[in-house]
Amino acid sequence: MTITTTKLYQILSELTNKETAETMANYIEEKVKEDVQSQTKLFLTKDDKIDIIDRLNRHFLILLSTLLTVGGILIGLFLNMISKMH
Repeated sequence: MTITTTKLYQILSELTNKETAETMANYIEEKVKEDVQSQTKLFLTKDDKIDIIDRLNRHFLILLSTLLTVGGILIGLFLNMISKMH
């Protein structure tokens, strides 16, 4: 069920005086806006998703290059040990 601020004001003005009804309607409207804004901050946009994927790709490439470097060093050390044994 959707209710507009005007309809809310009308309902509240029947229960209280017009000034209180207006204050309450404005307060509720503001709280609803704040709630909607805070909830929309939780959603990922397309740009957010692209940014996350780009960061993951960069971190993956750094990890892969580090592993290849360490692997190359270990192979080099292993070959050096084997050559010294002969």
